[in-house]
Amino acid sequence: MAAALEPGQRLRPGLAARALLDAWRLVPPQKPVGRLPGSELASGVGASLEMQDRRSYAPGDDVRRLDWGAFARTDQLMVRQYREEVAPKLELLLDVSASMGVDADKAQLAVDLAALFCGLARSAGAPAQLVLLGDQLTLSEPEALDHGVAFESERPVSELLSDAAAHARPTAQRVLVSDLLSEVDASGATRSLAGRTERLSILQVLSPSEVEPEASGPSRLVDAEGGSSLDVIVDRGAIEAYRRRLERLQQSWRESSQRIGGRFLSLTCGPPLTSLCRERLAVEGWLEPR
Repeated sequence: MAAALEPGQRLRPGLAARALLDAWRLVPPQKPVGRLPGSELASGVGASLEMQDRRSYAPGDDVRRLDWGAFARTDQLMVRQYREEVAPKLELLLDVSASMGVDADKAQLAVDLAALFCGLARSAGAPAQLVLLGDQLTLSEPEALDHGVAFESERPVSELLSDAAAHARPTAQRVLVSDLLSEVDASGATRSLAGRTERLSILQVLSPSEVEPEASGPSRLVDAEGGSSLDVIVDRGAIEAYRRRLERLQQSWRESSQRIGGRFLSLTCGPPLTSLCRERLAVEGWLEPR
């Protein structure tokens, strides 16, 4: 396991993230038949009078778009959605909570992925927006990564994702980079994050010790965000129980993403970024060679 980040330490994208911009391109969302070339249709609320669909109400939605007729029929709050044309755009949500910094290699991979996806979007002629999910939600240009990112927020992932959903703007693609190691309703989170976007993509970034922990006997586990601790015996039985819980968590995110037309992929830091692009992101259909 790599050492944790030092207090105040900031990480910048590595050279590999920039070098790979000439080798790969993003696989765009599939466009509905009949769309005009060069345009994207977001599923957010727009000025068009053509209603596209309805979806469940999520905190932060415009209450003026509530469909009271649907509520009367189903007893569920539904929001009307309208076709809204927006320029192709990528919005990158980067989790900068303290748990992301417990392993420096894990945090570095998260920064490199953020730089890579933003850079590839721009290479395709699309604007890219960086959103740092920390103590405050910070909207930045991707160049902010060059000034370094500190992973110090003590807010739980559930709160970070709620903020992101509440401030979501129309965009063609929304990409979340996080370890997702928190108690979160994956189904509700994906529905909220998928609002006002053509495609939601979720990248889970983990350290090797989070994927394959080693037996260490009596240990004290400390919550990187809340600071609470728990004394446990990390033996073979505890590790097997942890693995099953991690598998259930990942399956929940994967199925929730697929239900709303999105996608989920878990990456473990360690292999070079070049290998992860070739052996994981390209194989799973996220990237394609230029």
